[in-house]
Amino acid sequence: MIQIPTRQHFTIIEYRGFHDVPRFILAKDESGGYWVLASPFDDATDEYSESYSIVEAGQDEAYARTVLCQHCSGKLADPTCTLPVAALVFDSTKRASFRVAGPTPDQSFK
Repeated sequence: MIQIPTRQHFTIIEYRGFHDVPRFILAKDESGGYWVLASPFDDATDEYSESYSIVEAGQDEAYARTVLCQHCSGKLADPTCTLPVAALVFDSTKRASFRVAGPTPDQSFK
C-alpha cells in the first residue's frame, strides 16, 4: 500500500470546506506528486471526520483537480491511506501548507 510521505512539506494548491482546518485539500508534495485529502461532514454523528481519506492523484495537476472535484461532490475514490486530522501540522494560516508528522512508535498511519 502506498503511504503519504511523512516529515515533508506539502503546498496546498486548493482547498474547499473549512471548519477549524481545510476539509478537502489538493496538495503537492516536494517531489511534485499530488494528493487529495478528504475529511467530510458525517451527518450521522453531526461532526466532521477525525481522519483524512487520502488519494494519491499522480503528477498531473489537471487530473488531480478532477479527483478533488469528485471528492467534493461525494464520489470518494478508494483511499490510498488514511491518517488522523491531528497528524497534519498546518502553517499559521492553515491554508498554505502542511507537513505530516511521522507516527510515534505506538502509532502507525494506515
